Amino acid sequence: MELADSCQSAEAGLKALLADLSLPDPSRLENSEAELNAIVRSLGVWVSASRPASSKDRAALLRLQRTTRQLKTQIEFGLRLCSGWAQIYSNSGYTRQGQPEMTEAESKAVYEA
Repeated sequence: MELADSCQSAEAGLKALLADLSLPDPSRLENSEAELNAIVRSLGVWVSASRPASSKDRAALLRLQRTTRQLKTQIEFGLRLCSGWAQIYSNSGYTRQGQPEMTEAESKAVYEA
């Protein structure tokens, strides 16, 4: 399998994760973690390969990077949403500087419980 093919497969997997994570279902989160780990492992074999990337490989890597950034944005949005709900749930407010009184670690403890 070529690098471009691996990137294309990983990109398809990441797009499936994007779709799965758009639906609020805790079981999807657990499945998504396993799928993401599988994608990382499949791309890991290319880390040790020290050959120059072709133009086809570079294009595939750029598409993969774009999809990865979309997934990162969606995950960050979900984390902020959960942190906001945890803050509301715990009746915490905001400081005069507009920062949440509850730290990220404190809000994680609320919604992981």
